[in-house]
Amino acid sequence: MSKTFLAAIRAQEVAKALGNNRPRALSDDNVRRPSAPLSDAQRLKILTLNKAKIKGTVIAKNMGLNPSTVHNTIRRYDIKKGKVVKVYQGIYG
Repeated sequence: MSKTFLAAIRAQEVAKALGNNRPRALSDDNVRRPSAPLSDAQRLKILTLNKAKIKGTVIAKNMGLNPSTVHNTIRRYDIKKGKVVKVYQGIYG
């Protein structure tokens, strides 16, 4: 038998021995839950930090948001006269 095949069989035996007590790759702690729409204050903070050349991933991590939410906010909104205004309407408005 090949080394890879034997290693796979051994890994299966270890997994069976651990049963349901083995650590999971995705625990419930890492799952992001859907949240309410962002407030204007949150959008203003995202846009202000973005103007200060802070990366979107860093903003997302610090604010506890999904990186795609931060990216979409930066794409769709802008600051005009100190207020958040929607720039990009998208397909559905």
